[in-house]
Amino acid sequence: MRIGTFVLAAQFPGQGPGEALHRAVRSTEAAEESGLDSVWLAEHHFVPYGVCPSATTLAALLLGRTRRIRVGTAVSVLPNHHPVALAEQAALLHLTSGGRFSLGVGRGGPWVDLEVFGGGLDAYENGFPEALDLVLAWLREPRVAGRGERFGFREVAVVPRADELLVDQADAGPGAG
Repeated sequence: MRIGTFVLAAQFPGQGPGEALHRAVRSTEAAEESGLDSVWLAEHHFVPYGVCPSATTLAALLLGRTRRIRVGTAVSVLPNHHPVALAEQAALLHLTSGGRFSLGVGRGGPWVDLEVFGGGLDAYENGFPEALDLVLAWLREPRVAGRGERFGFREVAVVPRADELLVDQADAGPGAG
């Protein structure tokens, strides 16, 4: 069995956002020291309930501060991001962490962030499947084209490829290093 913890950068009354974020970092370091397998980070916008607007950015910091524990997003709100940009970030974190990053996505809620980031209610209600398909294609295929209603673009090379980590490990062979 694997055991993980949810780390919410919650800002309590009388605290600033810096203190909330530092507590999230310390909680992750403590989780690794305690032997937990993973931490999961939330993305929130415009509310003190959670002062982390980018779970992937915080994940990058935490992956750099830890050596063993897996770090994942719970969730990155897909309608607030371009799916290719989010998939590129996920591939980068996966490769640079030795495979310790997990991308969790969700559609969020019909809140003000969907208005602010331009996705709107349509992205929440109808756009999630197309965006998710594009993220999955980006993480699995060598070339991807956007052929949907919201995301249309010519075929491009996927760089960096998330599966390059596995290729690099296989090429290294026994005793490499």
